[in-house]
Amino acid sequence: MLYLFMSLWIIFGVLFIGLLIYYLVKRKHGRLALGSLCVSVACLVAGIIVNSQNSQIVAAEQPEQQKLSKQESKFVMDVTQFSLKTPSELTKLIGESESVNEWEFSSPNGNKYKAKTYSYENGNKEFLVIDNKVVRLTLNETGFYTSTREALEIFGVKPNPEFIAKVDNDLTMRYLNISEGVDEFWLISDGKGKVTTLKVTYDKSYFE
Repeated sequence: MLYLFMSLWIIFGVLFIGLLIYYLVKRKHGRLALGSLCVSVACLVAGIIVNSQNSQIVAAEQPEQQKLSKQESKFVMDVTQFSLKTPSELTKLIGESESVNEWEFSSPNGNKYKAKTYSYENGNKEFLVIDNKVVRLTLNETGFYTSTREALEIFGVKPNPEFIAKVDNDLTMRYLNISEGVDEFWLISDGKGKVTTLKVTYDKSYFE
């Protein structure tokens, strides 16, 4: 928009100079020359105002974008701290659970285990306990990320150099032997960086 007004200003400016010269020579068309000058000045002023308003809008949007970016990469929790913890140790770390569900877990390996699920935050955070130790953590609808590295960082995971990427795409990250104390990091997203489900397995022998 600014370039349009500047172009019009230049055109009317040239026209004004030409008419001014003509006026000085012929002593005529003085009003036309004055009119061209007024239009030229008006276009320049309008261009400056429009550009100023656009600059203010952009300046106002930038802090909001920066705020959103910071929110998306916000640290969620260190999931490695729960590896193989007993229920009492879990309680010391994050307090009493909202509920405890006792059930029988049928493993893909053919075995059946007496299991307990400790639920927090209306079931969005669950700890599976088998043989009196936390063997898996499941998180729902928590965290945002913009890269694989960030997805690990917001959950406190420092990957081993030789971890195995079983699945790695826009929707799913499934890493084996990802770090000390974590046998599997399995993240499912909405494809836009929002974590929908995260399963952190601390002892995969119960699941294979």
